[in-house]
Formats: sequence, structure tokens, C-alpha cells
Amino acid sequence: MSKNLVISLLLFHCLSPIYGQSCGNDGFWKIGTTFGTKRLSSNCGDFNCHGFAAAYWESGLNNSFPAWNSAVPGNVTVTTPFRLSTGGPSENYFQNSSKYVQICNQSLTNVDVVSQNFGTSIGKHSLVRDKSTSSFGLKFISKYGSESPVIGHEFEATWYELNNAVKIEPDKFYAYVGKLPPNLILPQNQTNAFFNATRELCIF
Repeated sequence: MSKNLVISLLLFHCLSPIYGQSCGNDGFWKIGTTFGTKRLSSNCGDFNCHGFAAAYWESGLNNSFPAWNSAVPGNVTVTTPFRLSTGGPSENYFQNSSKYVQICNQSLTNVDVVSQNFGTSIGKHSLVRDKSTSSFGLKFISKYGSESPVIGHEFEATWYELNNAVKIEPDKFYAYVGKLPPNLILPQNQTNAFFNATRELCIF
């Protein structure tokens, strides 16, 4: 199987497994100082990148909270709504959910979720800002389908980018705001105050 075909299969909606690739295969997943990445889970699990990103912000992690500064990777699992086997979040979850708003012109320190698009034959990828890190050592976290561990990395250094996958559009940035009341209306001149005066709501 060619390298390009392997990448395409894995990228497709973040959930196609690469058969024969062990969760513990750090070489395949490009984990280590050579790549500026770090294993953040000892297991793989029944969730993909979108499910992990949503669970990370929505209190959907069961036992271990992955973080760049963790001394030892823990066993990371997600609650039922975020699992692949129960129809967890899809690639448009953050765009359509009332729990997130798209933000523009942001410092990465204010971004919660990043959506990347690698093309219609490959799919979208979601990654999260590691909230245990600061602006002086900011890291991000990704998951790559059910056969991938949770991995910490630099921005623009996902497994896909390390394998030279090409984006077809600019990244989209989202802030987690929780569940907003359906009748809440935010006047445009109050959005910055609501989103802590540092997050600029995108106006389309």
C-alpha cells in the first residue's frame, strides 16, 4: 500500500483505521522529539478527532485528562455521546453546535478548537489547544481515528501535516462557550465583552 493511500484512508473523516498499525507504534504515528510530538495516552479508544475535541471541552473525558506536562500517559476514554460506536460528533460538529462560536483574528492562546480541511477525498481534522500550556510553550492535541493514541504537538504539526497533507482552505478557529439559551441575542457591540474582550466573533 502506498504512503499516499495510507494517508488518504486515515484522513477520511478522521476515523478510517489503518489496519495493522498498533496503538503503540510511535514510529508510524511520528511520536518523539524528532517531530516535536508527545504521546498523551497509553491507549487508543472508541473515538476520533472530533469526538475527542468535543469531549475535551465538554467534560466528556472519563478518567485521565491528557496534557503535554503529564509525566506518564494515562488511559484516555470518553463518555457515550462522544464515542464512534454511538454516532459521536462529526466533522461539522463545531460549525453547527450552539456550544461553539467561530472566532477571527485571534492569538492562538484564545483558540479552543481548530478545524482543518484537507479536501473532499480526505476530510476534516479537529484539534484542541492544550489548556495546560501557556503562550510561551503553547501546544495542541490531536487524535487520529480509533487506532491512534492521543498526541500532543505544535500548531501546524499534526500527523497529517508531518506526512505532507495539503489543506484546501484556511483553518477555522472556534471558542467553546457552553450551552447558550436559545433566546439569547448578543448585540454586535457586546460580543467582545461576552467572549472576554479578547475573542473577536466572526461576522459573515
